[in-house]
Amino acid sequence: MKKYLIIIVSLCLVAGCHTPDELVRDNIDNVSTLTVFATLVQNSTEYPAVVDEEFRTVTFEVPYYISDTEEIMSDLSAIKFRANMPLGAVFEPSLTGIHDMSDDNVFVTTLVKETGERIPYTFRAVRKKSDASSIVAATVTSEDVRVTVNITEPTESTHGKLTILNTSGSVADAISSTLLTASPWATIYAPGYDPETGIADLNYATEITVVSQDGTSKSVYDVSLEMPQLVPMGSVGYISSMFGIQCTGSNTYGFEPDANYTIAVVGSYLIVSNSTDFNKMLVFNRFSGRKLDDVSVNTSGIDADIEIRAITSDGEGRLVAFSYTSSHSMDSTGELAGQDCHVTPSAVKAWIWLDGIESAPTLIIDDDINGPTFTSMVSNVTEIGNTVCVKGSLTSGPAVLTTIDKFVSRIIMFHFQDGRLTSVTQECPNINGSLQWVSTWNSSKAIPTGTSAPVDYFLSQANQYQQVRYQDGSNLVSLDVPTSRWWAGSGAYDKDIRGFDFVEFNGMWLLAIANGYTSGGNWYHRLYVANVTNVPYPEALTTGFIFDSRESTEISGAGYSPSGMTSTYPFASGDTPLGGNNYARRGDVVFRLAEDGNSVQVYMMNTNAGLFAYEITRYDM
Repeated sequence: MKKYLIIIVSLCLVAGCHTPDELVRDNIDNVSTLTVFATLVQNSTEYPAVVDEEFRTVTFEVPYYISDTEEIMSDLSAIKFRANMPLGAVFEPSLTGIHDMSDDNVFVTTLVKETGERIPYTFRAVRKKSDASSIVAATVTSEDVRVTVNITEPTESTHGKLTILNTSGSVADAISSTLLTASPWATIYAPGYDPETGIADLNYATEITVVSQDGTSKSVYDVSLEMPQLVPMGSVGYISSMFGIQCTGSNTYGFEPDANYTIAVVGSYLIVSNSTDFNKMLVFNRFSGRKLDDVSVNTSGIDADIEIRAITSDGEGRLVAFSYTSSHSMDSTGELAGQDCHVTPSAVKAWIWLDGIESAPTLIIDDDINGPTFTSMVSNVTEIGNTVCVKGSLTSGPAVLTTIDKFVSRIIMFHFQDGRLTSVTQECPNINGSLQWVSTWNSSKAIPTGTSAPVDYFLSQANQYQQVRYQDGSNLVSLDVPTSRWWAGSGAYDKDIRGFDFVEFNGMWLLAIANGYTSGGNWYHRLYVANVTNVPYPEALTTGFIFDSRESTEISGAGYSPSGMTSTYPFASGDTPLGGNNYARRGDVVFRLAEDGNSVQVYMMNTNAGLFAYEITRYDM
């Protein structure tokens, strides 16, 4: 209490115990000019005043509306003042208290300096409408298309610009609904602009005019849709994280335990298979990751006892599904077992959705695993349909559809010509005709790079051996496991490859691989992308490195999150992952090339863990 009294006494000594102006003014050394501030009691906001030393006036220009969005007029009937003035100066009468400055009221006071000089001032307040006339934001309302809009402010001699970067074929449709935000209380004038909603069609509104609230300022913006600069062939441009989700007990996103094995991209859709019930295939918007509950895959005509684990798309972007077929006895987890087990239907079937996923599919393969097509091969085919890949159009020209015979070093290839199945062959990794043993597992894929026999292909073992091979005629290339940005395996079961895909992009051959490891019973997977060139060599995965989703912190969204990894460990505290993914080791990676060839999206999904997506572009941004 004594200390408090000493402080009060000290203040009185410094200020000379004047009227309590110390509550509303600041005495500052070396200040020779007067600055004054007003606070509206209405919203506790402080505004600077315009001090006219010639006419000895202090004018507070208070915004006409104190809200940027609601027509709430400033209340001039309750204003507090504060001043910065030379040390020892004081106003008589004091600035303290609440002043009514409405209805052109004025407050007259005199500044008394330490020298005794007396300067009279007249205080007044006015409501001032804004003279700002800028477009501060242009936001595309679509949830599913990412659009970059750059705004350049006008100068005295030039118009401003709204430049939309035309980075995909969906941009033009998306900008038809663009929310324009102008300076507070400015008015937008543009063809096709709806002032009620603030929405404009930027395909139509090629020039936008913004007039300030006070009508004294006008800005004009030219709208243009422009292609970004492109990087040279053989290189990549801007890379970004698109989305990431983790399926958990609190939000499954429609995933079901141990049911979702493969993914496919069709148009603007990302589709996730469901081996338990093919009628429950999931559909997401492939740009935003938004689950589309009002869109489903039409499965009419598919036999109810069929199991579909494998989906993909053909060269024209149409959904393709292949039946899972096995002559093994299986246990309840879908793995080999000795007795008291079920055997899947022997039908070998495939379908294509010719008119979109909401139309009925067309059967393009109809065979039996116990029939002559398969029993005539070197050894009986035992399990196919865990994965499927297609090169070419399944309705026009040559095409090949591949699936893996699990456990066996063999790829089953279905050859098509103009929509007709012409032959079924078995291909095995070989060197000059000498067969090479390759271990394969649930997520193994053979991705054709061409359609002419003999078909060249990439092959992933998709297991702890972490091996990716490329068969080029009689030349078999094994790609070395990277030495960095990679969880390398040593033959143990704690690290693996869970899925992969290949695409030709901007003069490069890109491989995307789900590289994983397990710790404490949890599986983690990240995406590794490299340019292996169109003549793959053993070191290509390392020397051609482009990005790794876990360590590429320069990419927006990368890191220890659902946009940088998938995991059976919960990213959100207190949540519970949908399930584990240990022995079955299921997951998928898929590329989708944009129609204009200027970007490619890559998706990685792991069963029970979640999925994420990245975009690789040619844009020099």
